[in-house]
Amino acid sequence: MSFIASAIAIRTAALPPGGGGGWDNTLSTEFDGVSAYSVDSGATNTTMGITTNMSCSFWVKANGTVGAFDTIIGNSSTYPSPPDGFGFYWVSNTMRFYITSFNAHLSAAPCTINDGNWYHVVGTFDGQAGASPQQIRCYVNGVGGTWDNHTNSVLGNVPLYVGKGGNFTGYIAPTILNNVAVWNVTLTPTEVTEIYNGGTPTNLAEFSGTPPQAWYRMGDGALFPNIPNVGNITSPGLNMVNMAPTDFVSDVP
Repeated sequence: MSFIASAIAIRTAALPPGGGGGWDNTLSTEFDGVSAYSVDSGATNTTMGITTNMSCSFWVKANGTVGAFDTIIGNSSTYPSPPDGFGFYWVSNTMRFYITSFNAHLSAAPCTINDGNWYHVVGTFDGQAGASPQQIRCYVNGVGGTWDNHTNSVLGNVPLYVGKGGNFTGYIAPTILNNVAVWNVTLTPTEVTEIYNGGTPTNLAEFSGTPPQAWYRMGDGALFPNIPNVGNITSPGLNMVNMAPTDFVSDVP
């Protein structure tokens, strides 16, 4: 291990899950878009209590050129045309959030991800909303995109993958990620605005709404190769695969 890698490991080990003595947001995790990813084997739809309602929030910045249909976060078993799970992918300057099917049940919001800027992304789902067309929605920087109608549960029980969209190869986006969180409730537009916080990540330990089931700081409080889950459920946290301590970086939103 190099001196720099050792310093990062020591630094992250010294921080408690919520940050050192308060709300510190000093580190993110970068993914190469080739083989690097992370997975929490204990964070599934069942353990997170996800059926007909859920939300997912994260901060993302391109770490290279993100290509069409590259995935970022999700729990689908196959891709494209997944038969289960939820996920996020980028195409045609839009971020897309899908439930079960990547091209049939989704919402899209403008996101020019390859411009080198940080973006805050949220996907919300309410499968109990009946005939309302407002069941699936994607937000980028607090602004909601299209709506889609889908009355159903989030199918499947694949663990949560961060750095790619599920248990499959290919379509992995080169990204830097910060503060990934998953809820088993549908966040309101007001709550999305609170989390976006004008472009500065919010301390979710002080969030006014329902606490997230899974919350990964993506650097602060981590010790390679584990990124702890500081959300409501108990899980092993994210196991970093094909990665190194130097993948914790000081580039943050």
